[in-house]
Amino acid sequence: MRNNERKCKNAMAQAEEGQAAQSEAMMGMDDSECEWSEPRAEVQRTGEKATVAGLPTERVKVTATQTCKDRKTNSSCDFSLVLDQWMTPRFDAKEETMAYYLSYAEKMGVSGTGSADFAQRA
Repeated sequence: MRNNERKCKNAMAQAEEGQAAQSEAMMGMDDSECEWSEPRAEVQRTGEKATVAGLPTERVKVTATQTCKDRKTNSSCDFSLVLDQWMTPRFDAKEETMAYYLSYAEKMGVSGTGSADFAQRA
C-alpha cells in the first residue's frame, strides 16, 4: 500500500471514530439548557506534505470548540468540530466541489437555514 493511500485510510478511520464518539456524546445532552461560551478556533499546520491527485498538498487541522455550561447542574462540556484536511493552493475544480458539498449537505437534511445556529456557534 502506498504511503498516501495509508494516510487516507488512517484519516478515514479517525474521522469515523470521531463521528461515533460525537453521536454518543450528543445523546445525553439538552442544548436548550446550555449557556454557551464564546467559540474558540485553532489552526494547526502539521508540516506534513504529500501529493494527492497529482497536486502538492499540506495537512492542516482546524479545531473549533465551544463550551456548554448546563444551567441546572453547572456541569460543563466542550463541543468540538475538527477538520483534518489536505490543502492545496492549486485546485481548479473548487466550484464543482463546493456545489457537490452543498448538494450532499442538502440531501442529508442540512440546509443553510436549518444549520444557522450550529454554523454561528462553529
